[in-house]
Amino acid sequence: MGLRKGILSIALVLLLAAAAAARNPTPQDKEDYERLIEILFAGSADNKKIAKDALRAMGEVGIKLLKADCKDVTSVRGAFAWSLLKGYLIETDPETLRAFARDELVDIARRWNRTYTEKKTNRDERKRLQQIVSDYVELLIASPKEKDFDELLDALEYSLIKSDDGKTDYGSEYAIWQKLWMHIGVKVRASRDVRELRDWQRTLDAHFRHYSQKKDYVKRRTIQSYHTMTLILLHRINQIKDGLD
Repeated sequence: MGLRKGILSIALVLLLAAAAAARNPTPQDKEDYERLIEILFAGSADNKKIAKDALRAMGEVGIKLLKADCKDVTSVRGAFAWSLLKGYLIETDPETLRAFARDELVDIARRWNRTYTEKKTNRDERKRLQQIVSDYVELLIASPKEKDFDELLDALEYSLIKSDDGKTDYGSEYAIWQKLWMHIGVKVRASRDVRELRDWQRTLDAHFRHYSQKKDYVKRRTIQSYHTMTLILLHRINQIKDGLD
């Protein structure tokens, strides 16, 4: 993204404010948006501040254009658009952000996992994928919808490197998955439904069976987390069956 010369004027900010109505972007909207993205990506600090205000002034039109860029969230452009969209909506409309998370978490986690085993690894891409997975996990952990919890359980399949040649977990990035394990523990202890607990256990067991056969994996933190959660699940199920809840 090359940076065009010049700075944004207050007049342009006011002009873009007129685009706040909920309508489809026009060619002029798209042109203004492209200019703002260029400045936000590589402009001076002062210009970035003005551009950020100008993009916010575009209202729903700007949001639509950001969402369109986020369809390819793993690209440099898409990841940058995601960071902007998150900044604008995290407090006012997290559900829009969760729509991306529930549709893409498992696929993005799978792609992130692959960057640890591919012969040619793009470290910048790995970093982008890591940040997006972290964002998605946090968004879905905070969701009240049960289907979002199911997405989180499914994503755990990619919480550990699959290759037999892999010797470590994700390293310090394991903190992302640790947040999820803690969330699962809270959900398990709060549940009073044995069938629900069994369903969660079956999903985790399916992941575990794959990993438990890999070389040197027994000492990995992810495997230890599976062991711990199995005990927590069994204890909770027995509590309910024995009427101790």
